[in-house]
Amino acid sequence: MGNAQVSGNAQVSGDARVWGDARVSNLVNTIHTNKYYISIGDTHLQIGCKNYTFEEWKNFTDDEITKMDTGALEWWKVYKPLIFIMIGEKNV
Repeated sequence: MGNAQVSGNAQVSGDARVWGDARVSNLVNTIHTNKYYISIGDTHLQIGCKNYTFEEWKNFTDDEITKMDTGALEWWKVYKPLIFIMIGEKNV
């Protein structure tokens, strides 16, 4: 509905609905860690319920990550390098 887009090899099925300016794209990976699910898309990274571009995640300050969730900064310090290696960015 509206300006919604489905692209790549993405699939919308069952009773799913896409509307407004929503975009559904081909997800490369979904990984479950000890605290959060991580979904890696073409340009975005969703960790738990937070969905931002790769660049936004890369540039968040420790204070911004801390405010996202209890224990988020400790988790981020462990997983950030691994996540960015998976998306092909080695200089993080």
